[in-house]
Amino acid sequence: MPFILDGDGVQSRLIITNVSDSASHCSLEFSGPDLGPGRFEDHFLVMANNETANFELEENGGNLIWASTGEGNLTYGYARLDCAEPVAAQVLFSSDAADELASMTSMTGERKADRFQFTLIPQFGSLVLVAANDMSSAASCQVELESPYGSVLGETPISVPAMTSVFRMADELFRIPEDYTAGAVRVSCDREVAATGFLLNSGLFSVLPPVALSKPMIGISGGAEATEGGDVVFTITASVSSAME
Repeated sequence: MPFILDGDGVQSRLIITNVSDSASHCSLEFSGPDLGPGRFEDHFLVMANNETANFELEENGGNLIWASTGEGNLTYGYARLDCAEPVAAQVLFSSDAADELASMTSMTGERKADRFQFTLIPQFGSLVLVAANDMSSAASCQVELESPYGSVLGETPISVPAMTSVFRMADELFRIPEDYTAGAVRVSCDREVAATGFLLNSGLFSVLPPVALSKPMIGISGGAEATEGGDVVFTITASVSSAME
């Protein structure tokens, strides 16, 4: 889950559903300044310490809906979800004004990659780029603004520090031409990160996920020949981890 946000008037709701036939034990590990179970409301399913929350989901649709408090100074980060059985997970973001709901949008977990592309349509709102780096060293990324015809109009470097999330406004990274109608922002990093995007427009926001340009490569190679009924050893290789953020 590459982005979790909490603060005065802004809440994140974690929605995690067990899709298997067996009960599933899960843990959530938070990373980010002042981000942890203490920023979330008490929940009878959750046992928590400073940075980690543990919970059990019943089989066939067992559900956890866990809301942050929406209070205090604004903070953000990411979370790694680890479950014994398959689950479906998403974050529902909401903001309010004068006790009335102003905006709501949801984001699913993202697989990691080292190249992403975001659609940019300025008339729909400002594009916010979000990247989460769960590695022990910083990720160096190059961001390019592409015209509707695919030419590069500008480029700038950004850094994603170790074990944290960052967000950058596209119109702060680049001077977007007034006649720009639709194009793309492409991000290339020296290591894999998890990324997503938001559109902001007059206090309203929506999630705009990127396209991961790094395709996961999986290969299977066999060992020596074996006789019928004998043992065979296969080697399976993958360019990406099965872990989701």
